[in-house]
Amino acid sequence: MSQNRMEEMKKEYMTYPVPETAQDRIRAGIAQAKKEEEQMKRKRYFQTGKIAGITAAAAMAAIVLLANSNENVARAMEQIPVIGAITKVVTFRNYTDSKGGFEANVDIPQISDENVENQDSLLGINKTIEEYADQLIEMYENELREYNGEGHYTLQSSYEVIRDDENYLSIRINSLVIMASGNQFVKIFNIDKNTGEILNLSDLPGGEESLEAISNNIKEQMQERMAADESLIYFILSEEMPSGFDKVTEENNFYLNDNNEIVVVFDEYDVAPGYMGVVEFIIPRDVASFK
Repeated sequence: MSQNRMEEMKKEYMTYPVPETAQDRIRAGIAQAKKEEEQMKRKRYFQTGKIAGITAAAAMAAIVLLANSNENVARAMEQIPVIGAITKVVTFRNYTDSKGGFEANVDIPQISDENVENQDSLLGINKTIEEYADQLIEMYENELREYNGEGHYTLQSSYEVIRDDENYLSIRINSLVIMASGNQFVKIFNIDKNTGEILNLSDLPGGEESLEAISNNIKEQMQERMAADESLIYFILSEEMPSGFDKVTEENNFYLNDNNEIVVVFDEYDVAPGYMGVVEFIIPRDVASFK
């Protein structure tokens, strides 16, 4: 299939199913959620410092002294997880609404583990997840106010735990906005249980080099898939397709599968026509890996 035909099909699928203004609002809401996620990370850092105060400093000094004086203790401390190996993800709250032709149903997850001593870490992660859900709800309510419930607009958002072991917890939030047709998008929270931090692709060893290696591998997979199946189309950056995929960034969705391989996830329309929905690419460990 020619690049020109692919570009034509991309334009067709990008313009038909969802009005452009709606897509802009959807993507703006997602971008705002990501921005606030980073702000919350910084805020939690400073708040933790204020709460802990002198006691935390004294405790840290004691821990450093103990660790430096006993090699076995130091090694053991490195294995202590911030979040327990056994966790429970529950529905923290559910947002439902129905007015005229507008309706919404959003399940908001929360991580629960009463056996974890560092509850502040869980509180911070749960707050970040809740803020993302609130952005989805705000997007819906803005549309409802603007159109006063007239027309048809549906927001469905649910979650699933796609990994939960001694090292990682991954929660995938799947959302669908329907206006005449649908627009699917995904948000994945990957939590490193040993550090209590939410992982981004920027945390990969190798930094920009790893991101470049992942990007090149994805483009290779796209070409291989299209060569093997003519029904598949991917938008790859070129002169004929200037809006095609070029490279991943730290904001790209991903998760770690059971083999600890990075699986990069793209929303509907991001790198392929709408009929292909959300698409995923498994990155070999020799290309990039967290371990």
